[in-house]
Amino acid sequence: MNWKTLATCSAMMGLVTVGCGGTVTPAGDSGPGDAGSGPAQTVTYVLGAINAETPAGSDPTQAYGFNLDGMVGGPAGTCFAVDDFTSPITGMTGVDNQLGGSLAGLLDGVLMGDGLNGTIRDQIEAGKVLLILEVSDINSFTADSSIMVHAVLGQMPAGAACQMHTDMASCTGDTAHMCSFTAGAMGAAGTCATTAAPQVSAACAAHTDSASCYADHANACNWGAMASACSGIASGQTFAMLSDLGTVPGSITGGQISATTSSLPLTFSAMGHVITLTLHNVQFGGRIAATGITNGEFGAKISIAELQSTIDSLGLGVMIATLAPPDISLTDGGTTCDAISAGMEYDAIVATVSN
Repeated sequence: MNWKTLATCSAMMGLVTVGCGGTVTPAGDSGPGDAGSGPAQTVTYVLGAINAETPAGSDPTQAYGFNLDGMVGGPAGTCFAVDDFTSPITGMTGVDNQLGGSLAGLLDGVLMGDGLNGTIRDQIEAGKVLLILEVSDINSFTADSSIMVHAVLGQMPAGAACQMHTDMASCTGDTAHMCSFTAGAMGAAGTCATTAAPQVSAACAAHTDSASCYADHANACNWGAMASACSGIASGQTFAMLSDLGTVPGSITGGQISATTSSLPLTFSAMGHVITLTLHNVQFGGRIAATGITNGEFGAKISIAELQSTIDSLGLGVMIATLAPPDISLTDGGTTCDAISAGMEYDAIVATVSN
């Protein structure tokens, strides 16, 4: 993948070199002059919470994400004139996030239950959406101008056995690995995956109200409004690689990690179909420590054409461009607005990835 360093900074929605996630391992050396530099370390994180929408009752002028077009507002009559937001985490202005507005509301209505955030939460806690970041060459968690970020989509260890099945009969017959078959969208081939779930977080389950649950970023806790319960996956678990998303350079400034990638696919099940939401030109950041990444944010672009195809596959009969006008270009510096902006918040805990 074509990853590049980010200057500033969920659902939809076997690493090449495996570090000991949740532990510190030797790695290469970072650039000279980094504050508090020491022996290089590698830490592996799994995203345990991804939220596309701010909590109910939040300031409507705030949304997660980044200033993707480098503008605060824009000329009238152009796609850049679409309202911008302010990040509730960093205070960044000019945040572009069409997904978190009317489009998220539409998806909430379609997905029912706890909506988009709840769908992503359920997929994470079922082991279906496990985005893992192996961060290496860390000399300082405060300031390091040269680190490497290796991303993979993970799965439960039993998932590899289920993937071997190519038809529904053999898939559902494999009860030893708790395999389940999901039909593909628009005639695409279905998928066989395990229904085994990650271990649950006792720390998250101890919270009995939404405020304390949302506030527990260290344990990547998720609040379920329908169940009135706090949940999450436990730290320190081992996952297997589902797909390799590549390695990118990044940096740490003031305790904040920053990096960018060309694309990030988020695949999950909804309405009986497997849906993939591809995020393009993904910028991400967050407060990084040896124990996790907290108060993180994504900023990305979603192709109108790709999103419309996904919506069509669900038979919704909705024209995305009428609900979320294109406000950004897929190509840096481009003038054709063929995408909508998206922003998400995340928290990550330590993990291990096996071959």
